[in-house]
Amino acid sequence: MTATRIHSILVATIATVMFVTTGAGVTTALAQTSAEQKCINGINKAALKVASTVGKQNAKCVKDRTKQKVTDVDVCVDGDTKLKISKAVGKVVTTDTKLCTGVSVSPPFGFTDAATAGQAGQDAERALVRLIFGTTIQAAISTAGGGDSKCQASVIKAAEKLAATVGKDFVKCKKDGLKAGTITSAAGLEACIGANLKLKIDKAKAKVAKTTDKCSIGSFSTVFPGSCGGSQAAFTACVQAKAAGQACVAINEIDGLGANCDLVDDGIINGSTPFCGNGFVDAGEACDDGNAVDDGNGCDAVCQDNSVCGDGTTQSVFEDCDDAGESATCDADCTNVACGDGVTNTTAGEVCDDGANNDTGEGFCTSGCTSIQTCGDSTTEGTEECDDGNAVNEDGCTNVCTLPVCGDGIVNGTDECDDGNAVDDDGCTNACTLPVCGDSIVNGTDECDDGNAVD
Repeated sequence: MTATRIHSILVATIATVMFVTTGAGVTTALAQTSAEQKCINGINKAALKVASTVGKQNAKCVKDRTKQKVTDVDVCVDGDTKLKISKAVGKVVTTDTKLCTGVSVSPPFGFTDAATAGQAGQDAERALVRLIFGTTIQAAISTAGGGDSKCQASVIKAAEKLAATVGKDFVKCKKDGLKAGTITSAAGLEACIGANLKLKIDKAKAKVAKTTDKCSIGSFSTVFPGSCGGSQAAFTACVQAKAAGQACVAINEIDGLGANCDLVDDGIINGSTPFCGNGFVDAGEACDDGNAVDDGNGCDAVCQDNSVCGDGTTQSVFEDCDDAGESATCDADCTNVACGDGVTNTTAGEVCDDGANNDTGEGFCTSGCTSIQTCGDSTTEGTEECDDGNAVNEDGCTNVCTLPVCGDGIVNGTDECDDGNAVDDDGCTNACTLPVCGDSIVNGTDECDDGNAVD
């Protein structure tokens, strides 16, 4: 991205917070106060100094291993034997205390904290050397002293130099933009990553290419068994991308940004720079939904799976709630408490919950989820018509908790008889009366019955 292009992007993000008047009499909006600018500029400078210090140590560790001056290059890379890294981290802390502490200093964007800023560069730079040489650097380094050894030492030095250049370029772009009032948001800062002011990034990339061109080795894939390899051209492009990408990752962490480092490294969305939010599941990640935000879809802000119901984090895309277990408002299956959902929540006061079967008969839960319908408990509920709490069938409420009706097989109320069938001429009429002459039913000793009193 050219300096002209980056300038046009930044100008487009102007927002009014405070104003200054330029020499030409033009009033310009500033997104941050002078004190806030000093804070984040100072933190950036100090934090990226940590990154470059680690980068230099990486290069020295590899070089020293090729000459057998160190026994274990991985220990060297992860260590801090001369305490230069600790000193640089200490500078971040003192800068934070000096420039970023106080009620009047609260940068609205571009600031995290001293601990995050001090660690980000370390992680990114150590990741870079392993992307080039592999997870175990020791296994890749040649100690024979020939072309392989020389190439390894010179390539990592050039790669670390490129990463540091991307960092310095960002600091320059950021400082100038904030001062001019053309950077007014996090998006403006993100546009500064890889801005390539004065083409210094291009020059650093050219140095990587020149370095690999001088390598006298059999195979780049063999000498550099990390994420890069192939032909010299392919290897060179990969190293350039990894260095720029890891610098971007560090800046994102330091400033709390969300720039797509996959675009910064080689301009293509292809997962070439591993970071949380690139949409690719990289090593150490359980998921990656294309952002570093816990937006409720089961993939959290650091690309770990938090989709498990019961972890205490509500994933709004598929959970109503999550109280790390049953609560008065949340069921154990992470749905809101509701009688009729088929989940019995005793904490919410439910005794039972048979879902769609609530209020459908004996043995099933009632509609309020407060009891199980049981005939004979003296409580009329659910589908019961009555419940007198006894086992007497002929007292106005049957033993199945229904009101007496003709045809139920029980002589009850005004019934003279009840044979429980629909046969009218079997000694008990369908009206539950005993047969009599004149009821129009030929029954018993009747030879005929015309239902009238005419002889």
